[in-house]
Amino acid sequence: MAVTSENNTKFAKFKNGTGVTIERSNGRQHSATIIEIDKNKGTIQVEWEEGSDVKAKTLSVDTVLRLNPDLVADKLDETKTVTPLPKEKSIPEPKAPVKSKELPPPIQKSKISRPNSVQNGVRKSFPDKRPKTPNNLSKVKIAPKASEAPVIKNRPSSVQEKKNPKPSVNRKSIVVGNVAKIQEKRENQRATHAKQRAEKKLRKEKYQHNAQWEWAEMIDEYRAEYGEMNPLTIDSSEPVEERKITVCVRKRPLNSREIENCEVDCASVLTKDIINVHEPKQKVDLTKYLVNNDFRFDYIFNEDSTNELVYKYTVSPLVRSVVDGGMATCFAYGQTGSGKTHTMGGEFKGKNQTMDNGLYYFCSRDIFKLLSKSITAAEEGLYIACSFFEIYSGRVYDLMNNRERLRVMEDKSGRINVVNLSENTVENIQDVLQILQDGTKCRTSGQNAVNSNSSRSHAIFQLKLRRENVSDLLSKKSLYGQFSLIDLAGNERGSETANDRRVRQEGAEINKSLLALKECIRAMATNQKHLPFRGSTLTKVLRSSFVGKKTKTCMMAMISPSAASCEQTLNTLRYADRVKELKVDGPPDPNVIGRTSPDIDRENSSLGIIEEFEEADTQMSGMNLIESTLGERLEMTQEEIKLQKAMDTVQETEEGLIQAFSSLNEVVAENPDLMQGRAFNDPDADRDEVNKRIKQMLNEFREKLRFCEEVQNLYEEALCEEEQAVISLEKRNIH
Repeated sequence: MAVTSENNTKFAKFKNGTGVTIERSNGRQHSATIIEIDKNKGTIQVEWEEGSDVKAKTLSVDTVLRLNPDLVADKLDETKTVTPLPKEKSIPEPKAPVKSKELPPPIQKSKISRPNSVQNGVRKSFPDKRPKTPNNLSKVKIAPKASEAPVIKNRPSSVQEKKNPKPSVNRKSIVVGNVAKIQEKRENQRATHAKQRAEKKLRKEKYQHNAQWEWAEMIDEYRAEYGEMNPLTIDSSEPVEERKITVCVRKRPLNSREIENCEVDCASVLTKDIINVHEPKQKVDLTKYLVNNDFRFDYIFNEDSTNELVYKYTVSPLVRSVVDGGMATCFAYGQTGSGKTHTMGGEFKGKNQTMDNGLYYFCSRDIFKLLSKSITAAEEGLYIACSFFEIYSGRVYDLMNNRERLRVMEDKSGRINVVNLSENTVENIQDVLQILQDGTKCRTSGQNAVNSNSSRSHAIFQLKLRRENVSDLLSKKSLYGQFSLIDLAGNERGSETANDRRVRQEGAEINKSLLALKECIRAMATNQKHLPFRGSTLTKVLRSSFVGKKTKTCMMAMISPSAASCEQTLNTLRYADRVKELKVDGPPDPNVIGRTSPDIDRENSSLGIIEEFEEADTQMSGMNLIESTLGERLEMTQEEIKLQKAMDTVQETEEGLIQAFSSLNEVVAENPDLMQGRAFNDPDADRDEVNKRIKQMLNEFREKLRFCEEVQNLYEEALCEEEQAVISLEKRNIH
């Protein structure tokens, strides 16, 4: 009971809603409001506003009393005499002694709080201090009953009233004011949110309720802040520069399907050589933002550029070098559906390609014009010949001869030849267009996970200037100049390749050949001695375009502007950027990359790469090339590398099977009279000699057949390894 009485004394002036001063853990003091009192635990819970938040804290009563001395209960001096009541209010003297029941109730049962009533653990009873004589009863102030007694603990002393006038009223007014402020703040927030919703609705309507309208708005703000953009136009006065390696980018416009789906244009052509790709990103809290990626190339063409403008700055400078006896190569690279075939061949009208406004047409037209005016052409007796073939899954097919399969062979001098490749002499531009139209119809195309009508092969169209006085086409003296125009197959990521063996093999072979092609061009740009042309069939065929005194190359990266293709667009630009690595914020370094003609030719001669074919000891296969450039791979994991190796083995064993069956046919072809029975119809034939020939042919045939069986076993093992690699890759994708 003593502890309870002491707690009652401490909590005498505490009420819910009373304002107090509290101290934080960092020593800072501020006001707070009491919201809960726990007398049993001796604690008080308070709350306060901090910014837009309401915070609470539980404190001991002693801590609060230390900081708020005005809340300490009044102490009654035990030695002070009790003040008698006024005479007019004195109680009449009773005739008999006042019984204990008529006296005020004991202190322990009274609601009057007396802090000094307990000393040394012994409670002093109130009646012990009263005079015991009846005569003194008139001077004693009789305490009122419990129901009528005023609550002393709520009445501040006169001294406290002078020091802190009306403290409870001030604290209550602070609480009421805080509630009003909170209500006002809530109303302001509601009004602000309503205004923001209305503005957001108007902005969304501006972008036709596009789901990606926030990114579109950010891109528009970026372009508005940048100011006027200066891309290349057909009327630009920008001079055409001649370079050994030219890297350019072309951005196609949004197609009808992308416009219908309200796709966002995330590529901005800022100047003639700088492009910015706005990469849409999203934070964990779903906040949308942009990452702006700047790239610099020799030339950049925006969505309004025509094929004629692209030709002016890319292919046109190379045509003159071919007429002067050089080797030129131009290829279009990019994501499937990014406009490579449109750029190289011409515009499409429905499913038909016009072929009269593409790079093929412009290049052929100018070569005919320059040859007709060239004195050297007349002296050398030059004429133009065309060949058109494709490389599909590492195999070469002739598009001018019903896709007949061809073989790529290397002769004893180290030159790469495409055996039995058709080559037609052309007299005018119409002959060229006819070859292009017939060959395009035979080209391999198919449906994949990205494009419903994707070119799945590398189409190579070659314009060759040959000398009339050299009849042997395989002779070095026969070829005067050559221009190779290449429409590469659309690249794609391994994760986008459908779960089909044929499509999977197509994608792997395309990516491998593109990587090998980039490494060859980069080796040319950095003047390296070794060119890794053996990395793929494509680079083998184009080797003559990589080595020589007068070799020039133009690389065109084709990109799609839609935000859905942003990742592929960035991959394409990074691929192209690795060739020259031009800095965005400064001019290119002429001492490292991008130099032209005389200096490079002299350096190449000193390095010995001109017409040098002694590289067998340093040759690199396709997979060795991929593994040697791990930092620059096309996102290939260990499972994908294993699958690539397995598919390479399958392809090699298929080639072996073809050669084995060809050897069987050769055995049969060498003995046509035996196979057709003519040797038995001749009455003068020596039967023993015929029998000897039959035995010899069967032994040879049996030996060839045994070789076929061995190759077939290897082929079967390769197929099993490929299947296991596919299963491993699928398991990784699942996990």
